[in-house]
Amino acid sequence: APSQDSLQQSETGKETEEQCFRIKVSAKHLASPVFKACLLGGWNESSTFLENGSTTLTVSGWDLEAFLIVMRIIHSQNNQLPRRVSLELFAKITVIVDYYKCKDAIAFFSDIWLDDLESKSDLHLAGAFSRDHMLWMWVSWVFRRDGIFRRSTAVALKYSKIHISSLGLPLSTKLIYQLNVDRERGIE
Repeated sequence: APSQDSLQQSETGKETEEQCFRIKVSAKHLASPVFKACLLGGWNESSTFLENGSTTLTVSGWDLEAFLIVMRIIHSQNNQLPRRVSLELFAKITVIVDYYKCKDAIAFFSDIWLDDLESKSDLHLAGAFSRDHMLWMWVSWVFRRDGIFRRSTAVALKYSKIHISSLGLPLSTKLIYQLNVDRERGIE
């Protein structure tokens, strides 16, 4: 789920209010089973939705740019989508897609963006384990890119000098545990 904290630290160290997004939803585009459950499953929003055919949802905890990209894909606003995204932005998009379980709805764009990112990546040039390897591990896990997943985990196992963490990404705890077990075995 999105962060439950109402405040977060900014880069300057000052507390800032977390951004909330209000989105109007209708029955036209229920590409997410999470939205479908919210609108049809007895939640507070569902009564308004069933009466009016639309309602407003408030969501928070997401990167605004990433969230808007996902919403634009779901609502077929393709002319407003970026042709390329950074690995960082794609990882944020992937968190949202995973949470709302709408991977199929963005499959076309995720394939294009992943192919582009992979073609420019130095993932195969190991030598050091970095945050980017964890981002690659995350997006390849969700979008089932086995080759990328194997390369990123191989780099993690070979070059990580410290305990491997999920970096707050919703990677399986079993996966992170197993990576650390395998990493420790490799050190011995």
